[in-house]
Amino acid sequence: MNRRTVLGLAAVALLSACQEKSVDTQKAPAQTYKDKPLIPTDWDPYEMYSEFLSKGVGVEFPGPDNRPMAFIAFDTQCSWCMRLMTQTRPLQQYINFVWMPVAVLNPHSELQGAAILSSLDRALMLERHEAQFGNEGIRGLNTESMVVPWSAREAVWTNTRIFRRSAARVVPFGVMKDANGEYKAIYSGMKTKELAALFGIKYE
Repeated sequence: MNRRTVLGLAAVALLSACQEKSVDTQKAPAQTYKDKPLIPTDWDPYEMYSEFLSKGVGVEFPGPDNRPMAFIAFDTQCSWCMRLMTQTRPLQQYINFVWMPVAVLNPHSELQGAAILSSLDRALMLERHEAQFGNEGIRGLNTESMVVPWSAREAVWTNTRIFRRSAARVVPFGVMKDANGEYKAIYSGMKTKELAALFGIKYE
């Protein structure tokens, strides 16, 4: 191989390297997406409420038997779900918030939800999960050493199918029925006063 050939190959290699570097350093255009409505336009509140009532499996906290019901789909890995749970706590004596675990975020969601549903005291287990939510990497209950019944795992997926079929999209998301029989949505970011207003409860 003569000197001219060597120089030519070196020039080609250098040009190729520069082109690759240029491509690597180019920034891809920022992706922009339309804002999604808080309440999906195709959401079916009657289907979600009635299906959760007849087929879903959830977690209820103690309180009077005659409280109006609200079903809230939540993922155990969802920080906004934990925040909404905190906002509902002052109203538990007035409203029966039924927390329906679904699996939409990551592999922990199914097993943690099933572990809660299979507990002899679901409310206590959910509170335990909430207290451990700050655990780095796992976020809540560590299910690695737990034997989680298949039936409880199936229940989580039944809840998830109901959630999806009603056209709900983002957790937390729930449905309640007011005194006039009208269905209304419960969604991420709602505060205690807003929730109380949905049910016509005075809350200061």
